[in-house]
Amino acid sequence: MRTITLAAVTLLASLSAAPAALADADLFILRRGEQGLALERVHLAEGTEKSWTVGIDGFVDVIMPPAPGGSAGIIQSAMKPTTVARVRDGALSVVTTLGTKRFERPMPAPEELRRWDIHVSARSGDGTLLAAFIRGYERLEPDTVGVVEDPFGTLIPLQPNDCVINTTTFGARVRGAATVEGEVPVRLVRGHHLAHASIEGGRSGDLVIDLAAGATIISKSALPEGAVITPSETAEYSADGVRRLATEIGGATNAAAPLGVTTLTSLVVGSITYRAVEAIVMAELPPVGEGVIGILGIDLLTRSRAVSLPYPKDGEVGSMRLGASGPKGAAAVIPISVIGSRAYCQALVNDSPAVMIVDSGSPITIFDPRGAKALGVVADEAAGEARGIGSGTASLQIGTAKSIRLGEWTVEGSTVRIGSLPIFTRFQGSRPVGILGNDTLSRCGRVEVDFETATLRLYR
Repeated sequence: MRTITLAAVTLLASLSAAPAALADADLFILRRGEQGLALERVHLAEGTEKSWTVGIDGFVDVIMPPAPGGSAGIIQSAMKPTTVARVRDGALSVVTTLGTKRFERPMPAPEELRRWDIHVSARSGDGTLLAAFIRGYERLEPDTVGVVEDPFGTLIPLQPNDCVINTTTFGARVRGAATVEGEVPVRLVRGHHLAHASIEGGRSGDLVIDLAAGATIISKSALPEGAVITPSETAEYSADGVRRLATEIGGATNAAAPLGVTTLTSLVVGSITYRAVEAIVMAELPPVGEGVIGILGIDLLTRSRAVSLPYPKDGEVGSMRLGASGPKGAAAVIPISVIGSRAYCQALVNDSPAVMIVDSGSPITIFDPRGAKALGVVADEAAGEARGIGSGTASLQIGTAKSIRLGEWTVEGSTVRIGSLPIFTRFQGSRPVGILGNDTLSRCGRVEVDFETATLRLYR
């Protein structure tokens, strides 16, 4: 039985919301109008109060995540919940009442909100869709990839005016603020990009370069002696109150509990030095290979304008470029949507529309059985297991995609894997979602993700 290791991870942590203190306040609300679902900015002056009821004047909900992290919910129009927002003595309060339940919705301070981006995706029962970003809780930006996350799909019947809302809140990217530039030697070993790194006061070894990892992860055994590891937790907000939960790292195959977080004085990767690195500490890493001490995640990679990954022959050395845009003459330029820790792009698989997660941490391209069936990808035989962060495994089958088309670039006769990985449970919408791994990307000589222009470039 063959075991395939997936290094992709996502940090599923939320921080406690800071108390609000402001004179005036702005809120974004989701409303249904003649043109479909839309986001609208509402200003509240000191001493004012506004009230909205679901279904009246098209109101659906207030988009107000309390902290970084993800949320999903269904607004049922028949229940007619009412939301009241007030600004009194420089403090904003937002309360939603549903039947006999009264839910005080925590609102972060304005300076916190300005440091966050919020991705909003919504689907109403009549099939209307919306996907957009709220940048720094100040401006709206459409999402070119469209609605991706939907954990409900057809699992829960919706009335025409009901609405599924998903939000992902993450650190805002300030255009032009990325400053890290340089080149790093990398090897492609069993489908993983490995770069040599050293930790100040700790061990040296290889890091897996993972564009779908939400955080940089370090093995406990690689830390400096006496390194302080602080436990981390998640804040869960609901109508029943606030619960404090242990933080989990969500991978493709499972969720694993980290030991906590630590701050590295410096992390040297090739010729690049990252300073004051907050890293997740794990007791166990995926068995990618000997000498692997961690995963270099998107939190550090996005300190550069762009990341350009080579695809040398297995075991040979290539150069990962950080910062400057790559060479001219790209075979294809594809819009991407960077939502939290992942970059998504549109694709045609067997001429049918799909969404792909650009995942340099996965050596293989994977679809779940539901998506594979919709795309006409048929399983041929058992393939073994995929192993992710921690000790979780998942069974996979081999299948063949007659074609995978990304912009102007097409891969013919691509071998893929099919399996019910936990990551796919959040993608129950009408468009299949797959993991675009290095087996497909390696058909190119180089792949570049440009965070400034939100584009994926594929070079011959």
